[in-house]
This record gives sequence, structure tokens and C-alpha cells, in this order.
Amino acid sequence: RKQATALQSTFASLRAEEESKKECWSHFKAQVFGITSRQPGVRGSRLIHPLSPFRQFVVVWSTILLMYTALVVPVIIAFKWDEPNPCWRNPLLELDMGVDTFFLIEICLHFATGLYVRGIYRDDWRFVARQYIHGGLAFDLITSLPVSYVDF
Repeated sequence: RKQATALQSTFASLRAEEESKKECWSHFKAQVFGITSRQPGVRGSRLIHPLSPFRQFVVVWSTILLMYTALVVPVIIAFKWDEPNPCWRNPLLELDMGVDTFFLIEICLHFATGLYVRGIYRDDWRFVARQYIHGGLAFDLITSLPVSYVDF
């Protein structure tokens, strides 16, 4: 009997630890991504909330990388595009590849981010995808072509 009781208390503590991990993960998702579980009477978000710290972080980095691209690409095109030395390699090529990769990942994040339409928050994946496909997807795809991958 003592052995059965000890085994039951071990299982109970493991269950409590597992519940604690789930609660911690739910809290992390809510704080960082704005994703919350749906509960009766409480509005939750199934997608990344556009005002969440994570999405704001992505927007800030996107702005920084767009400024980098706007400053560096014209200089490379103007002075080094048709370099007569075939052995010359752009020293910023790896960084450019990272920037291109970031923008491709950001396209995927647009599909996973809810949006506000006329002041109403929408977190329906199909609705968000439809809005993005009919809105800015073509522009984002054209401007995010990973040209630096060809140079590598």
C-alpha cells in the first residue's frame, strides 16, 4: 500500500508539473505573441496579434533592414555591379542573404498575423490569407526576390 501511495503521489506531482509547463507556455504565448486560448466569455486570438511585442519587434527590424537595403543596394549597383574583376565578391553578400531570408520569413508571418478591418480585429486564418493575397502579397513577393542567392 505504501508503494502504491508513493507511486500515486509521484504521478500527481508529474501531472502538476506538466500543467505548470502548459500554463507557463500559455502565458508566454499571450505575452509575446498575443495568442490566447478561447474561453467562455473571453475573446482569444488564434493568430499572432498585430500589436503584440513579437510583431512590433518584426516591424522594427523590417524598417531597419529596409533602410539598409535602400542605402547599400544603390551603391553596389552604381559602383560594383559590372566589376571587371571576375574574382571580386560582394563583402556584404552573406548579410544580404540574411536580409532576403528575413523578408521571405516576414511574408509567411503575414499569413499568421491577425488584422484589424474597420476597427474590428479579425483572427480567422482564411480571411487574413484572402486579404493578404488580394492586397500586398504580389508586391511583397516581387520586392523580396532573393537576388543575393544568385550571386552566392
